[in-house]
Amino acid sequence: MAASAGVAQLYRDILKAAKHFPSIKRNQILEDIKTEFHANKVMSDKEELAKARQVAVSSLQQLRDYVGLGGSGDGQVQLKGTV
Repeated sequence: MAASAGVAQLYRDILKAAKHFPSIKRNQILEDIKTEFHANKVMSDKEELAKARQVAVSSLQQLRDYVGLGGSGDGQVQLKGTV
């Protein structure tokens, strides 16, 4: 039960961050997020679930990093895995 509550919160957090994402494709991004979460709802393999959750957590952080540029910092985003 606690795991599903955590997933629900993660879903809400990602949608909230995506609503502020500065893109002309914002609506499509929101639909893609919803589709992905709903598709993963029936997953039962623990490894697959862990991978999907990690992708979601990483994506949320990237959204927050990008959306949070608002006026602080120098406006640069460092993608993971790049130098």
